Amino acid sequence: TLIGVADLFLAGVMEVFLPAFSKLTLHQGPAVYGVLVSLAGLTSLLGTLCLTPLVARLGYGSALMAVLAVRGLAVLPIGFAGSWQLAAVFVALAAVPDGSFFPIAATISQRLVPPQVRGRVAGASGALGAAGFPLGAAMGGLLIAALGTRVTAAAMALGYLPLAAAVLPVRSALERLGRRAGTDQVPVAVGALDAPDRRPVL
Repeated sequence: TLIGVADLFLAGVMEVFLPAFSKLTLHQGPAVYGVLVSLAGLTSLLGTLCLTPLVARLGYGSALMAVLAVRGLAVLPIGFAGSWQLAAVFVALAAVPDGSFFPIAATISQRLVPPQVRGRVAGASGALGAAGFPLGAAMGGLLIAALGTRVTAAAMALGYLPLAAAVLPVRSALERLGRRAGTDQVPVAVGALDAPDRRPVL
């Protein structure tokens, strides 16, 4: 739950970052911003569709760590792109692991939480997640105003690495959980049931 809230917080930062980056750094208008958002949504969907073979190969814990770490590494170069075409490539790449995070996290939650309290736990997780996104957007605006888009991109990238490290102590337990369930494959539709609402940007 806490990792999910933190991920939504960083998604809120990105929600503010992308239009500011498009206008202030790339000096482009709404058309280019629309291209960036569309590419992010498309590659995020592709990331979700690629979820099952990723988890089957790595296991729950390793897949979650990989998604968070790759996301952080992919976000970093966005702020340093010298053209909107290069920025579009980086944005598209950064969105690929984003699409697979909540299906993995939601499936882990369903496997860990007893059925009789699953609804209450999902409700509490959703409420916490709903707070993470606007707080991240507010922080993103403050960071951009004070430090600019490049420093904000670096801060976002660094924010994902502690999340990946936080999975490490429980990685083996999560992978045993997958083996006990009889499969390491994650149904993609699960993410739509338990994941908090979020904007489809990054």
